[in-house]
Amino acid sequence: MAKADTSGLVVPSAEEIRTKLVAHARYLRGQPGGTRALFANADLYRAQLSGQDLSEADFSGAFMPDVDLRQAI
Repeated sequence: MAKADTSGLVVPSAEEIRTKLVAHARYLRGQPGGTRALFANADLYRAQLSGQDLSEADFSGAFMPDVDLRQAI
């Protein structure tokens, strides 16, 4: 099987992903400092998203093989 072309995608670090998820949780609760998680056009290969509330997060065009989504909403 051919590998997907991910050349035009942003590759966030694990720390950048964690920071976005913390801000997204605040956004969902309507708290100060909250922002919607935008992962559009991101290469999230093997990202750890388990247990997160991903409601309203934007994953448009994201590359997401082997992403851990266990118990994610």
